Amino acid sequence: MPVGNHTVCWWNVHYRRFICPECGRTEYDSIPFHYVGDGTSGAKVTVEFARYVWRRLDGSNIRSVADSLRLRWGTVKSIELFYMRQVLSMAGIPKDTQFLGIDELHIGHNRRKHHYITIISSLDHRRPIWVCDGKSIEDVMPFFSWYGKELLSKVKAISMDANAGYATAFRCGCPNACPVLDHFHIIQDYGRDCLGRIRIRLWHDLEETDRRLSRKFKNSQRTSLMREEDLSEGGLRHLQELRAASRDFDCGIVCLYLLRQVYEKHGGTRDEMKKAWGHWVAVALATGVSEIVTFARNKNTPASRDAILNYADFKVSNGPVEGINNKVGKVTQSAYGIRDLDYLFTKILFIFLPEKMRNFERDWNGDAVKKPYRRNLLDDTTCGDSF
Repeated sequence: MPVGNHTVCWWNVHYRRFICPECGRTEYDSIPFHYVGDGTSGAKVTVEFARYVWRRLDGSNIRSVADSLRLRWGTVKSIELFYMRQVLSMAGIPKDTQFLGIDELHIGHNRRKHHYITIISSLDHRRPIWVCDGKSIEDVMPFFSWYGKELLSKVKAISMDANAGYATAFRCGCPNACPVLDHFHIIQDYGRDCLGRIRIRLWHDLEETDRRLSRKFKNSQRTSLMREEDLSEGGLRHLQELRAASRDFDCGIVCLYLLRQVYEKHGGTRDEMKKAWGHWVAVALATGVSEIVTFARNKNTPASRDAILNYADFKVSNGPVEGINNKVGKVTQSAYGIRDLDYLFTKILFIFLPEKMRNFERDWNGDAVKKPYRRNLLDDTTCGDSF
């Protein structure tokens, strides 16, 4: 522990070393107050000082704590990683999860290629339960053996985007769960694949004939996706001008409003939503706009249609998963990229734990732990030779 004005105290401890005369194996006397952690850090600090570092990390980053305590960056990181693993082992896996959410997250580039990770979250508890590197079927399949057949049998639905790999993986690993094509991603895909392509096509077509209108189509991405009630007077006039200038763009806006109503006004029962979805597909095909027709045909396949209509039965979305992705993105941005994926995955699982579990050791005062969720996993013995 720091004494006075950050004075460093050095303890000279004598311990014995034993060498086996037959195999040459070396063993040492155990030191009760020596912090060992997972046995790989090699930090020469006491257990109490490791606890102090853990408490200092609450609200601070590794670099600031290491500089203030005059420790190596790797020492502080190993202490944090060890304690986070202990907290996660105490928290365990949610046993009553009925709805899962899965989504990929871009965390940077690796050897000039986009680097993605996959996060599977419990929508009931609104926290991630499993993270892996990559977004392919082979990357996701180990989740099912890790989660177990007993817990998978309780899952009723999985909310996901239009990723065919995720749908195939869950169809093989958890066939009893129904896939739900999240309405957030449906609107997002429509805005990118339909409205976005129509807008870009009109922007390029009018570049030479009407440059002013061409620039308006170029800069109308946000305006075209907003609801009319959320637009300002200037934004509403801007949108009406663009709709009057192009029939294709007007048809795209009308289909966007109708697509929102499929989920918001007609998502009460499956039959009602099925009728509304069929009406939307008919309207989309009748427009004759190539981008809208292609989108409607792709989403009206049997597998995609069933995933869309499953929303009426379960009412789950990927909103919590998108919130988790945003928070994880802030973590990676503040770290300017993370090379150690093991630390990143542990950090993701840890920061979304309930606060009473995350802080169970930060306010440790040396007394016996009284609350049931505060099992004293980090006492002198568990931080010593047993690890």
